[in-house]
Amino acid sequence: MTVVQTSYYNVATLLPLYVKAHHNVFSFFQLGILLGVYQFGFLFATAILRNKLSSVGRRRMVLIGVGLMTGGCVLFAIAAFFKNHWVFYATSLIARFVQGAADSMICVSMFSIALIEWNEEAELY
Repeated sequence: MTVVQTSYYNVATLLPLYVKAHHNVFSFFQLGILLGVYQFGFLFATAILRNKLSSVGRRRMVLIGVGLMTGGCVLFAIAAFFKNHWVFYATSLIARFVQGAADSMICVSMFSIALIEWNEEAELY
């Protein structure tokens, strides 16, 4: 989970500088949408995940989340090679959405596993 959060904060810090240097056609609003679609992906996946966690399995959901996060990061890195501004933007939006959904899969599953393992101490924390 720490790696996921670290990659999110690195992107949130460096993306505005990269966009200004290489794709200066976007407004601050469009850049905000690009940064905010991560949270939308997180919320969207969490709403779906709550009903599927037991049937898919918590461990399997963590593994799917890690795979999707890797794919989202690779897609986001590939977006830097596109010279067309709108292809870069669309690819980055998709990648950020996938990253948010993957983060949701990992976080929800890990907290669920922790609650199952230490359910007698749930009231303490």
